[in-house]
Amino acid sequence: MNLRPEQGKHKNRAFRAAGIGMTVLLAFLSGTPSRAADLEFGLPPYISTRTLMGMFKPLARFIELRLSKSVMLVTAPSVNDFDQRLLAGEYDVAIASPHIARLLDRDDTYNPLLRFTADLYGLLLVRADSPLTSARDLTGKPIAFPQASTSTYLLGKELLERHGVKMTELIKPVPFQDSVLMGLLRGEYAAALVNPFALMRATAAERAQVREIAQTRKITHLMLVARSSLTRHDRDALQSAIAEFMERTPEGSKFLRETGLGGVRPPSEAEMRNLDTLAAEQKKLWEERPSTSKSLR
Repeated sequence: MNLRPEQGKHKNRAFRAAGIGMTVLLAFLSGTPSRAADLEFGLPPYISTRTLMGMFKPLARFIELRLSKSVMLVTAPSVNDFDQRLLAGEYDVAIASPHIARLLDRDDTYNPLLRFTADLYGLLLVRADSPLTSARDLTGKPIAFPQASTSTYLLGKELLERHGVKMTELIKPVPFQDSVLMGLLRGEYAAALVNPFALMRATAAERAQVREIAQTRKITHLMLVARSSLTRHDRDALQSAIAEFMERTPEGSKFLRETGLGGVRPPSEAEMRNLDTLAAEQKKLWEERPSTSKSLR
C-alpha cells in the first residue's frame, strides 16, 4: 500500500485512529468533504506519510479514549497546502510550525495549546569529505533545504543571508525533511539544511558521513493548536489529554525520546512574540506568491 500523498492530484491521506486496523480515506480538496470522525487532527508533511502517521497514531488513539470522540489523522500534499488549510480552519486540532501558530493565534483562527519544549533550529551539513568549512563557502553551490514555509527553511534563509549567500537559484527545496539528508549523502548537493530530528533518524553510519558547518538561531518548537471555534471545554480536554499522553504513558515517552522533542508545556506570551519576525517573513513570502496563498483576515 502506497501511503505517500500524491503530488498534484489534490488529495489528502487520512487515517482513522480507532479500530483494529487503519482505514485509508481520500478527502478531495474540491468542495467540503463529509466528516468521517468527530475530530480531524492535521499533521504537516515534514516527513514521509507512512512515518508521520505511524508516529502520531498512538496519540490519536489516546485522545479517542480520553474524549470519547473519534479522531482522524490527516495531512496534505505539501507544507504550503497544509498551512493554507490551517488558515481556512479546516482541522480541529493540528501540529503547526511555530511561526504559523503565531499567525493563527493573532488571527484567532487557532489557539495554541502546547509547545514541545526542545528548541527548534537548523543544522547546515556537508559531507564529511567536503572541503567546505563555513556558510560563506556556499556561494554559487547547490544547497538542499526543506520545503519553503517551514520554520527550518526560514531560519536557514536568515543564516545564509547573514553570511552574504544569496538565495536566488541556490536552494532546491526537498519534499520531506528525512529525504534532505539522503540527497546530501548521494552527492546531489554541496550542503543540506536539516533539523536535528532528521539527523536523529539517520543511522550512525549515515551520521558519520556528514559534518556540521553552521547552525541557525533557536526558536520555540512545533506547537499543538486547536481551532478557536471549538468549545473551551473541548480545547481544555485536548490540552489535558495530549499532556497526559506525553508525560504519563510509555508510548508518549517513546515518542518524545525518538523525536528529541523534550516534553510539552503551554507557550508563554514572550515566546509567541519572539516568533513575530518569522511570521512577518512568512506573510511576505505568501504576498510574493499570491496565487498559492490565502490572506489572513
